[in-house]
Amino acid sequence: MKKLTKLLAIVSWVCAIYLLIMFFNLKKTLNFEQQALVTPIITYVKSTSLDDEEKAFIKKINPFGILLNSENIESKAQIKTLIRELKLLFPGRKLYVAIDQEGGQVDRLKKIFAKDKLLKEASYYGAIAEYDLVQAKRELYRDSKFTAEILADLGFDINLAPMVDLTFFKNSSVKGVKKSWAATEARSYSSEVRIVVELATVFIKAMHEVGIITVVKHIPGLGRAFEDSHNGEAIIEAGYLDLLEKDFLVFKALAKIAKMAMVSHGTYSAIDPLPATFSKKIIKDVIKREIQFNGLLISDALNMQAISNYKLEDRVKKSLAAGVDIVIPNYVSRIVAIKAVKAIKEENLKKFNQKLVALGYLN
Repeated sequence: MKKLTKLLAIVSWVCAIYLLIMFFNLKKTLNFEQQALVTPIITYVKSTSLDDEEKAFIKKINPFGILLNSENIESKAQIKTLIRELKLLFPGRKLYVAIDQEGGQVDRLKKIFAKDKLLKEASYYGAIAEYDLVQAKRELYRDSKFTAEILADLGFDINLAPMVDLTFFKNSSVKGVKKSWAATEARSYSSEVRIVVELATVFIKAMHEVGIITVVKHIPGLGRAFEDSHNGEAIIEAGYLDLLEKDFLVFKALAKIAKMAMVSHGTYSAIDPLPATFSKKIIKDVIKREIQFNGLLISDALNMQAISNYKLEDRVKKSLAAGVDIVIPNYVSRIVAIKAVKAIKEENLKKFNQKLVALGYLN
């Protein structure tokens, strides 16, 4: 009788352990979406709403975030609904929704908000700073804070700004003095390191106060380019010491308060023949060691002409291999995007997710 009782006790324990294992396996299956590794991708949405196909695609690639552009925005109610639906796709973790809202020319909210209420172009504040830095900072803080409050109310988490590339000039016997691309687009605060750092600091702090994550760009500095990397190769011919004394200095001064930085597609010929996006040397030696930036590195859009010599499917691989943390394969084929995600080794995905946890982006 005692043996039978003992046997029944053992069977009960075995059954209990078996049921416990089954319970945890079921829980794991049910929570697979929550436990799946987040991929280092910020993808896009085709329209102003989500259809079933797009929802399935986004869930399949499990991206870090979504970038919304002007074509995704038609009204306040619509954009709030779209962002809410996007975030509901991942109930177990935060999906980061981003926008590029520098102000001035780069204004994705102009359809739904009056321009005078939002951030103005960077050169506006820079011009004021030339004669009254205090007034420039006061106006920039007001406009940055107001814009951040709008972004937060709509549901955004990240603003791909400020742009902190310096203005540069060069003399031409044919065309006279020529401004760098950043200045011609009015997207640069100034040619002076001190003014750019002061204004960018105000922008970043105002955004962070409201909970909007900022992205300084284009690290390690694209101001010396006289071609827009959207349209073609952006070659920076300056020597290392010149870059160290001006361009890199801006980002080094902001490295402690900047949580994210966007890597330039520029080619720094004195350092590496590869564009910075694909350059291990620039990312490791310049951005991480010299500038001492330890936050998340994001690529610029991978469909830009500055890197068009490389196949679309290779751009994601090369960026991640160089040390970029998150890529933006903007408007690339969904098939290419899925192939790129599948090509990422699980070991690298785990490292990326561990970094997200360490920096507080993932629980």
